[in-house]
Amino acid sequence: CHRGLADLVSLRHTNEVDAATVNSRIVAHRGSLADTAQLDQGRWTRCGLGSEIPSPGLKAPPFEYHRPSTLDEALDLLATLDDAKVIAGGQSLLPLMALRLSRPAHLVDIGDIGVLQSLAQEPDGSLRIGALVTHRQAETSDLVARCAPLLAAATPQIGHRAIRTRGTVCGSLAHADPAAELPAVAVACGARVTAVSTRGARD
Repeated sequence: CHRGLADLVSLRHTNEVDAATVNSRIVAHRGSLADTAQLDQGRWTRCGLGSEIPSPGLKAPPFEYHRPSTLDEALDLLATLDDAKVIAGGQSLLPLMALRLSRPAHLVDIGDIGVLQSLAQEPDGSLRIGALVTHRQAETSDLVARCAPLLAAATPQIGHRAIRTRGTVCGSLAHADPAAELPAVAVACGARVTAVSTRGARD
């Protein structure tokens, strides 16, 4: 049953786990990326309705967590690990994992790779946005406002400030949600996306 965390507050466990325990575990889920402990299994009942549904699981499935410090190290991990996904801000991937819609065996966190934090104007006047540039950085950047005004205008419409502070521009593009703002903005602006692997770079 794919339900959001807010909806789960209205659920109670019908076995020995009380509401306080469930609520504390919801908080723990929100605050921890690499914690893969499982909730007690059982049945959930929507308060007042009495209909039983399978426990949805409030935490991501087990995975191995990697945090490389260089781009080359990250590329090597992605080339050698089976079923690995990149995580930066996590605002697209983690909700899917929490709902068990995505179950990668490995997460490669690129948050320590400084070269991916670049936000700069190229000699031809185009704007280069690194994989770690957040929505909030793009929203408040004078450079973005000058070089890509459509991006500057669209970014404040993404979620709320907490989401924009963690989520990244390139992460949104990589996730490619058809309802998201940035894929449409990228097409409208004629953006070019560069993907890099151990085999080289391609646009």
